[in-house]
Amino acid sequence: MPPVDIDMQVRDRNIDALPALQVYTTKVLKPNTHSMQCQHKNVLTQEMLGCEDCKYVIKWKYDLNGQTVEIPENCILEFDGGSLTNGTIVLNGCAVYPSFDPLLDEGLTIEDMPKAGTVKWDTTNGMPLWSNGENWVDATGNVVNEE
Repeated sequence: MPPVDIDMQVRDRNIDALPALQVYTTKVLKPNTHSMQCQHKNVLTQEMLGCEDCKYVIKWKYDLNGQTVEIPENCILEFDGGSLTNGTIVLNGCAVYPSFDPLLDEGLTIEDMPKAGTVKWDTTNGMPLWSNGENWVDATGNVVNEE
């Protein structure tokens, strides 16, 4: 096999055409327990979600305490056994992994669509739905109207 000029192969590639890698800071949200009227609540506050370009790992059930919490832009919510309830969450187009299902609580209001590629389970039709960034679509790409 003839020798290969490695420098020539690298030099001929347009490095500027390669997509930039997105680097996220990972922040595992810790319990934030408050005693309210003899009940202990694990409350998620806006102050706990203070940085952009961050992956927030949610391992516990958090109560929003009836408040509105806004996720900073370009973030990821990663649910690892946790969930959110009792309030409003503004997604600002963040990604939600591994699925959107922990946000499907009757006491939680969701504003904005998650980032394209986020998956949730349609319990009515028994199938997965994907966010395209503007709507929920089925596996064929058809927009699914939700009531």
